[in-house]
Amino acid sequence: LSSENILIQPVGINSEAIKILNFGTNPFDINDLDFPVEKAHYLAPEQFAVNGKIDARSDVYALGVILYEMLAGQAPLDAPTTTDLMEKSRQQRPQPITAFRDDLPAEIDDILLKALAKNPEIRYQTVSEFAEELNRVALSAKETEGADTIFIPAVSS
Repeated sequence: LSSENILIQPVGINSEAIKILNFGTNPFDINDLDFPVEKAHYLAPEQFAVNGKIDARSDVYALGVILYEMLAGQAPLDAPTTTDLMEKSRQQRPQPITAFRDDLPAEIDDILLKALAKNPEIRYQTVSEFAEELNRVALSAKETEGADTIFIPAVSS
């Protein structure tokens, strides 16, 4: 999953639908040193490991990267090559989103850092769990600040 696989399509008046294309069709080959760094941004640290267990929590990481990009305007970690990015992903934490934005609820930092945790055991275990946390914060912001809110529908397992 990467941001280039997500399309926004107008539906009716003042409404949009989000479509995901080519979901899960291009697995990462650890031996492919020419793998584009632009796509490597969305790979969880375990996807860089030879024996890493890849599961739904890897998708949570990719969604965390996409949300971070949407809010900060850049990927959480960057490097000139995939190899450099692999090393960075093992050693560095992303900057808090508050380094880029001061208009978001404070809980967004914690949610993003959990979704982008290097250890999949610390991450949200399902996309639904991640969406529920985002909805909780969005609802709270709407109640306290009157902010417009878009709810993420529950994901069926």
